[in-house]
Amino acid sequence: MKLKDIVESWKSDCLNDQEDLGGQLLPFGSHALGTSGSNGDLDLLLLMPSFYDRETHFFGKLSLKIK
Repeated sequence: MKLKDIVESWKSDCLNDQEDLGGQLLPFGSHALGTSGSNGDLDLLLLMPSFYDRETHFFGKLSLKIK
């Protein structure tokens, strides 16, 4: 499963039948510049509306989906 698909699934889980208000997954660093190597890491910025709670939604639900 691609990371974008994981984030979309996570957003759906968190919305609880609310309207999707957007959000973006933005790469930055060497990957975004096209200079990353095979052993490099992936730097990502996740921009979400303010009703997403960092502890509950990000460190709770999303971290479980990524594992």
